[in-house]
Amino acid sequence: MGSEYLKTVLVCVPKILMNDWYAKYESLCAMIVPRTTELITQDQDYALFNVTLFQKTEDTFKHKCRENKLVLNDRKIKQELRIQIRTLCVLQKVKKLPTE
Repeated sequence: MGSEYLKTVLVCVPKILMNDWYAKYESLCAMIVPRTTELITQDQDYALFNVTLFQKTEDTFKHKCRENKLVLNDRKIKQELRIQIRTLCVLQKVKKLPTE
């Protein structure tokens, strides 16, 4: 999701910290949109999540991610890729597709 005020960012979370991510991502900094994280994909070591936050808190969120050993993907995501990611998330929920 990208708008004038909101931004969706991608975060790589070590699999051993996934439960911590779900428990505290909303409290890493102010102005994170509650319940917006989604698991996009995972491998043996890492899980890729997206989360929506207000743009003005992005720098604070990046800093807090680094403090918690999380890797924030700083690359700009094209709108087309955002749509593909969202579609994949919906398909995984509806059809229970395995993640790789």
